[in-house]
Amino acid sequence: FKVLSDRTLVPKYRNYSSWTVNISANPTQIKTAGGSSAITASAVRNVYINGELQGTATGTVSLSSDNPAFVITGTTVRVSENTTTSTRSANITASCGGVTNSVTLTQPGRKETYVFTIDGGTSVNGTFESSGGTAKYTIVSQKTIVIDGNSTTVQANWSSSWNTSSFGSLGNDGTLIIVDNPNTTQRAAIITLTQEGSGKQVTITVRQKKKNSVDIED
Repeated sequence: FKVLSDRTLVPKYRNYSSWTVNISANPTQIKTAGGSSAITASAVRNVYINGELQGTATGTVSLSSDNPAFVITGTTVRVSENTTTSTRSANITASCGGVTNSVTLTQPGRKETYVFTIDGGTSVNGTFESSGGTAKYTIVSQKTIVIDGNSTTVQANWSSSWNTSSFGSLGNDGTLIIVDNPNTTQRAAIITLTQEGSGKQVTITVRQKKKNSVDIED
């Protein structure tokens, strides 16, 4: 019979390098009106046999967001409109085998500008007879919103307050009605109008003449 020569079996030891995780996003800045970003992520590591590089292996990557406004669906991040004036951001993290890498997405806030004037300025003065009367002021209260370069101007609400007990009323159309002054002394007040959203203020200084006579009851 044929005699075979002896063979030496060489054991093979397989080991791996650490994972290398890569991630990118397109785009990294999402429009204020909302939109999406496509995420590309991968994980790879080297494969060694007996210390010699034999090739690479790929791993499964998981994605996470640290901002709930940035919602991950598959490999797409979606964001709704940013209704604030502040930029918001999220770190999108790719993970595999305990190794992570992140990319930052941002979304700028809307821009808001305000105009608040009374008769073209910030204050007016009015003097009224003791019997009262009316005055009409032109109040301009506007807010301009800019979203991704597109602007819209809307009316902004405002409120009014008196620095003393009121002796009249101010309508939304700018009409001020002053009632009869029953006193023999002049009276005065400052009406402060405050615009919602901006906090801007305009004022009306009211002075009303005294009553010249006092009614005497029988």
